[in-house]
Amino acid sequence: MVASYGLSCRYHLFTKEDACMLETKSGSSVGNVGQGTWHFGEQARYEEDEIASIRAGIAAGMNLIDTAEMYGDGGAELLIGNAIRDLKREEIYLVSKIYPHNA
Repeated sequence: MVASYGLSCRYHLFTKEDACMLETKSGSSVGNVGQGTWHFGEQARYEEDEIASIRAGIAAGMNLIDTAEMYGDGGAELLIGNAIRDLKREEIYLVSKIYPHNA
């Protein structure tokens, strides 16, 4: 379902069919629920599972990924890059935060 700023959404277990999307001025759709990546990229032994979880979220309709340069000391951003490398980048939205001294 696509809502245009006046949200009217139903929530269930997150599936592509139930995803609530916000339409942007350019006509693309951004999910109002995204995936967080705090603690991602911290331990190499979890990398495969973390990449799989990002891809599973995208497959379920989540096209918004939240990260920050301090997550995994930059490892989360690198991991996301690996996870979305072969996907349609124009359909995925990344939100990242930076330290003020790096702005």
